[in-house]
Amino acid sequence: FPRPGEAARSDAPPRTSVLHEVSPVLVRIAEGDDVAAAARRAGAGLMLTLPFTLATGLRTEASPLDVIVAGLALPVGLAIVALVGVSASTLGISLASAPLSPTAAASIASRGLFRAGLLLAGLAPLCALWVASARGLEALFCTSLAVFVAGVSGIGTIARGLVTATAAPDGTLRLGALVVSALFVMFALVLGLRVWLPVVDVLGARVFGGDL
Repeated sequence: FPRPGEAARSDAPPRTSVLHEVSPVLVRIAEGDDVAAAARRAGAGLMLTLPFTLATGLRTEASPLDVIVAGLALPVGLAIVALVGVSASTLGISLASAPLSPTAAASIASRGLFRAGLLLAGLAPLCALWVASARGLEALFCTSLAVFVAGVSGIGTIARGLVTATAAPDGTLRLGALVVSALFVMFALVLGLRVWLPVVDVLGARVFGGDL
């Protein structure tokens, strides 16, 4: 028992995140708020979409060119949503008297890209199993669902970052930042859907053999 006035000591090891336990390399990539760290994090997030792209190419009907086209559309679409959405949101937040520096905006966008890419990499084995064994419609649904989940997670990360980065010094959230973040979520979902629909045509008609 601890002595009076002495805090109880715990011998339990300090709690660490799942990311710390899985890959210290990813932890180092995820850290940092400067421009170099943001660029490194965004590049890693886009590179992490590669396993998911390879998973969509397991269909025997897929030609290498079709897989490349569909695979490039995924990281390009994520980058477009993050770049356009965060740029517009930064301007809107500045007009709402909640200034956000370009460095902070880049860091927030890169965290969203990294989260989306990390989720797609984690879902790649499941998607590969489903794509290789399921019919065209089922494989297309599995692929689209995985992209939707990863995209929503990345969008949520960016929206939460926009709100917290523009909070008042006492920690209270600014109404203008909340409104702009909500508009960003809607805009990003619409833009992401617009980018993904042409990819669905390629996947359904060519990569998955057109057996929809």
